[in-house]
Amino acid sequence: MARLLLKKIKDVRGVKFALRFVAVGVILGGCAFAHEVGGNKPIPTPLTVERNQAEILFSPEDDIQSAWIREINKARKYIHIACFGISNPVIAHALESARSRGVEVILLEDNRQSRLRWDEHGVLQSDGCEVIIKKSTVLLHDKMGVFDGKDAIIGSWNLSDSAEKQDNSDVVFINDPSVAQQTEKAWEWMFQRERGAPYRFGAAPSSIPASSAGVSAPVPPPSNGSSTLVWVNTRSGVYHYPGSRWYGKTSQGAYMTEKEAISKGYRAAKNGD
Repeated sequence: MARLLLKKIKDVRGVKFALRFVAVGVILGGCAFAHEVGGNKPIPTPLTVERNQAEILFSPEDDIQSAWIREINKARKYIHIACFGISNPVIAHALESARSRGVEVILLEDNRQSRLRWDEHGVLQSDGCEVIIKKSTVLLHDKMGVFDGKDAIIGSWNLSDSAEKQDNSDVVFINDPSVAQQTEKAWEWMFQRERGAPYRFGAAPSSIPASSAGVSAPVPPPSNGSSTLVWVNTRSGVYHYPGSRWYGKTSQGAYMTEKEAISKGYRAAKNGD
């Protein structure tokens, strides 16, 4: 090969051949170098999941909402979620149902997203779920859940109507305790950051929204003895009956007749709360 190359270099055509030969070598060498060092670097070995109990879904093609509800309904001890926001009423209802059967439900949520009027966190609070709003306005962009320390959900799918109907998102459902516990550790780190104390099961602070400075206490009902007056949580849009847990106790609300509350689009709290 060397003799052939030297012979061809003696004329103009040989020079051109040599230059092309060198150029091809540089290109191939560069590609090999890029594969070894740069953009075409081999993908790392994926995380091994016990018994291959992993399910990957993509929206809007797959029904991710039903898969979330399946995991929520399976929970018997606790549900821990970190999310950008929650505006999906179907999932919110499933979480309310889980709380009503004694499951601990705690959500960590983004600060700015929680201020949107269609966010469901106020409704969840009224029904006994614990909602912790991130103090900082730096995004809380997780979309993950842990269920009884056995199952975990991670992905880009938001707990919203638009995610179910039109967004292109993905989610991985993992039924593996080791992965669930690793996800739980990340969740507990965020819990401690916001609460200033480590998480302990059953010791979450009361889910009654704390009245902030300058917010006046609820005005007591008129003294007409009317038992038809309900207390409307004007933030969540849920009303509560006299004698129930949240009657007159939320930081925002008003007394009115049930008929008036219904006419304004408010709904009754579930389970008599």
